[in-house]
Amino acid sequence: MKLLLALLLAFTSVAVCQTVQTQYSGNPRQINAVLFYNDEVCFVLTGYFGSKDEARKFNPGVFVHSKKHNRWLKITKVSTEGGTFGNSYSNNPKDQEKLIMAAIGWDFAPLKDEKYAALPLQSNGLRTFPQDISYDPKSDAYRLGFMTDWDIPSVRTYLFFKRKDLLDAFDEQ
Repeated sequence: MKLLLALLLAFTSVAVCQTVQTQYSGNPRQINAVLFYNDEVCFVLTGYFGSKDEARKFNPGVFVHSKKHNRWLKITKVSTEGGTFGNSYSNNPKDQEKLIMAAIGWDFAPLKDEKYAALPLQSNGLRTFPQDISYDPKSDAYRLGFMTDWDIPSVRTYLFFKRKDLLDAFDEQ
């Protein structure tokens, strides 16, 4: 009975602490951008760049390669804990003048109420992948930045996940 309880607690704590969800993937077929790399991992983006017929030929998403494990995982969800959630509206008239040029508006604030955000992020028909990924050694976490090409901080969305959780995902899959 104690062993069963210990196993249950161990599995529960892993699920509670997990800040990134992944699935096993083969090599991404069409890499559109390298988002981040170091001696340990390489994050790449495959996207919806082209016709729908072309998009069906490959698996769009954010993929990460582990040099140690020599395999790829697709990042499917990221924790919203500690995230910042932007939208395409600003109270600053100069910023709002720029935002009027956006083809479609977005508001990622509702993600605050979710435990995880699925990739790509979706809002008002917009589907977006991170434009950059960075690593902070102090927090030992990766940061995914969305809408970072806008020179308006309030429109950007940032999500974070722990490096350890990513390495654990490679160990488990």
